[in-house]
Amino acid sequence: MIAPRTVAVATLFIVACCCKGQTRGVVSQVAPPADESSNGILQLVVEPELKTGQPMVGRFIIRLKNISDHNVVIWGATPLVDFSFEVVDSSGAAVPPTERGKRLPASDEERKRYPFGGKSSDLAPGEEHVSKVDLTGIFQLRPEAGYSITVRRSRGLPKVDHDGKPLARTELKQSLQVAPAVVKQQ
Repeated sequence: MIAPRTVAVATLFIVACCCKGQTRGVVSQVAPPADESSNGILQLVVEPELKTGQPMVGRFIIRLKNISDHNVVIWGATPLVDFSFEVVDSSGAAVPPTERGKRLPASDEERKRYPFGGKSSDLAPGEEHVSKVDLTGIFQLRPEAGYSITVRRSRGLPKVDHDGKPLARTELKQSLQVAPAVVKQQ
């Protein structure tokens, strides 16, 4: 088992280059920030979804990995309700939501109104719960702009450890820097 304090969380920089309909994704990792992505039981990992031939602007894979030595139950409804997303552009301005995005819960208080729907995952040590999200329908993202995206989750996660002691961190958080897509005219 990896000790929670030694798990590295990398900030990802994404560059998509489009030439004659071809897309190539390049991802590089940099030094880890202060680790708010782990509570000693679960590790939050957010990474871009990259597919050859189509730009993946705003599409991410979110993993919740059990890093403990015992089974962990997490509850959920849908990623767009269970996680909160904060998107700011390269100038630091909040990116406005789309009409669909305006209908999603904007706060933890509003999220409480959404039922879990009886969906739970019982994760064995080392197992992951994987979700995919497409933020292009939620925020007014432009491929030519750079963004900082912060993903948070506390909803449906354990509040106590295996021995019943309260966890020091009940919210998991990871931020990504997304570089603008470079489109070359030919």
